[in-house]
Amino acid sequence: MANDVAGRRLTIAIVIKRFLRTGGAERYALEVVRRLAVDHEVHVFAHEWVFDGPEPIIFHRIPRICRKPAWLNQLFFSYFCQRATHTGFEIVHSFEKVPTFDVMTVQSPCFKSPDLRGQGAGWRLLDAVRMALSPRKLAWRWLEHRQFTDDGRRIIIAVSEYVKRNVQACYPVADASIRLAYTGVDVPEGARSLTAEEQARVRAEWGLSPQDVVMLFVGTEFKRKGLDVVLKGLALLADPSFKLLVAGGGGGRMEHYRRMARGLGIEAHVQFLGLVQQVERLYAIADLYVLPTLADQIGRAHV
Repeated sequence: MANDVAGRRLTIAIVIKRFLRTGGAERYALEVVRRLAVDHEVHVFAHEWVFDGPEPIIFHRIPRICRKPAWLNQLFFSYFCQRATHTGFEIVHSFEKVPTFDVMTVQSPCFKSPDLRGQGAGWRLLDAVRMALSPRKLAWRWLEHRQFTDDGRRIIIAVSEYVKRNVQACYPVADASIRLAYTGVDVPEGARSLTAEEQARVRAEWGLSPQDVVMLFVGTEFKRKGLDVVLKGLALLADPSFKLLVAGGGGGRMEHYRRMARGLGIEAHVQFLGLVQQVERLYAIADLYVLPTLADQIGRAHV
């Protein structure tokens, strides 16, 4: 395929549920698409998008039949994307678990892991029974099996060495079909540091003084990213000069963590900011960055 497309303007389909500037994986996908759109005709197929860049990206809305359960939403999304990208595109690049693509960026370990093959026949039998009784597990396993069927023409891009090893441990994906590409986000040079006056002004926007010790937590899935530990640690610290900024959507659990902060007696020292469009300004005013994540194949905390 590389010899056929080299140097030509291509028509490329991008498959992603949320094409947004908020979220580490979403921000990375956005940057990839913007760069592709400079030299190619790029079509994005998504449930939702927010984009105000100069690149001439063409958007197509994929119907959202349901939000929950996630596995059913994924099946519908895969079906509609397959129909929409079946013809007219030289490359289909997916950032989602779908069975139809030419290039796929894999950003998380397989649903099939951990591997139970070494845990004895009893565990394998129990896993098979659980699988048969769970539509959710059956759907994810089916999608994943279709996704990693190695026909020698598809290319899998893993975002970390761990993800690459995990995919190849769970499915027979040949070395020639998988690539390793670490992710990154382009941050404007002027946003990486602030003068003392600018820092004081930005801090004041959030009700913070120059004397406050500002801790920054960035992540959408609060539980998986370890916000529980951060809040409990702040409560143990018992120092009023330490202030915590929490940037991220919360994965639907924002109120739970607000109640936790109140219960720990640190409500006055924690600000839940929600999704932040220019999160780099928060990095520039923070003294400490905290992310005791429970599972992260590659850190991209940039909501």
